[in-house]
Amino acid sequence: MGVPSRANSWWQRAIEFGIDVTLLEANLALTPAQRLRELVMMNHLHEQIRTRTLTPAQCEVIDARELEQKFGSDVDEMSFHASARASAD
Repeated sequence: MGVPSRANSWWQRAIEFGIDVTLLEANLALTPAQRLRELVMMNHLHEQIRTRTLTPAQCEVIDARELEQKFGSDVDEMSFHASARASAD
């Protein structure tokens, strides 16, 4: 796969520095649709491994931590509103 000449020096420097660019090159050779399919397959694999190795309680703790890292303390308020809506239905 050819790298644009302007980026070529940076690409070559990365290789000389010891960065393995083979996976990056392989992914760049794929179409966006192919890359999305790969992403979906990896997400499915991740979920299968996760459910086979963790208890539901562990998954809940991890999910809560990830949400808190992503959204901060607003997560508690969002959870409260979601549970209040579910109770009203």
